Amino acid sequence: MSDGRCFIYHKSPTACTIVGALALLSGFIASAKELHLAPGDLAVTASSQLPSKSGQYGIANVLAGDPSKAWCEGAGGDGVNEWIQIDVKPQKAAKPADIIRLKILPGYGKSPKLYAANARPARITVKALDRTTGSTIGGKGAYNFVLKDNLQLQVLTLELASPHDASKIRLLLTIDSVYKGGKYQDLCISEIDVVMADKKTLNAELSYQEEEAIIAQETEVMRTLLPAALKGDRHGIQSVVRLAGSYYIKTAEGGAWIDESYVELLVKQPYAFLFIVSQQEAAMQDRIEQALLAPMTDKYPETQLLAAVKTAKAQGLSSTLMGRLEKAYSGTR
Repeated sequence: MSDGRCFIYHKSPTACTIVGALALLSGFIASAKELHLAPGDLAVTASSQLPSKSGQYGIANVLAGDPSKAWCEGAGGDGVNEWIQIDVKPQKAAKPADIIRLKILPGYGKSPKLYAANARPARITVKALDRTTGSTIGGKGAYNFVLKDNLQLQVLTLELASPHDASKIRLLLTIDSVYKGGKYQDLCISEIDVVMADKKTLNAELSYQEEEAIIAQETEVMRTLLPAALKGDRHGIQSVVRLAGSYYIKTAEGGAWIDESYVELLVKQPYAFLFIVSQQEAAMQDRIEQALLAPMTDKYPETQLLAAVKTAKAQGLSSTLMGRLEKAYSGTR
């Protein structure tokens, strides 16, 4: 272990981000895999933020792991030329990275209504810089991306020409154009997750000890956040949902526990659970759908599962996943 921050290389797209946010993990695991930066590893600033008495639209929200929160810019206009700067804080131990993935949830993700009401980023420019010198890194000055107008996590990949010390990287995101809001001009972004990797070692095998350490972290996430998730806490729900791509789910005990938890969340928090699932990457949605279509528990009959889906539908939620679940539970697929 190192200096009390979560700076981890591994395969799972979730563990470090979740555990770091909860301060359940200290230090880093030196396994040549992807580097998932927790909020404590990052310093984030923005060109502006929408004024509010409670500061509810602050830039820290993009790192909170809570889809009901968002950063909303506060400049005049619709957010064009506004920017977000993300600095990786100094680390006692770090590794080189030549792949950077930004996972962005555009818009105000609290509800479909708020997503449509506020502006969303359409085209953005990302610059990769050395935090200590301010110079560009990787042989390319800027990376240009077009985001889909979907309330779903989108992945932007920057490939650097050569590896750079991950602990010195600065990312500067600038809004070039927007999808205009139906009611408000304010541009919002709900989440930014930073993942880095070294191409040379990306396919290296983890040791048994490293896998066990990651599984222990993910188990702690379940123990800590599942009770809150079942009561409707959206940060908790999202954290449990994102364990769909974890190491823990590969174990017999973990897979059964997580699958049963998804069924519980569907029954007890149908709207929030299905809404948050709809925001995730396709592979994660597919894994959760498998669990819901073939539940490992018979605690709830299909009539009750169908009622849960219909409850979310009655509250205004709609998705292709819900359509498939409704057909399956009603026996019409």
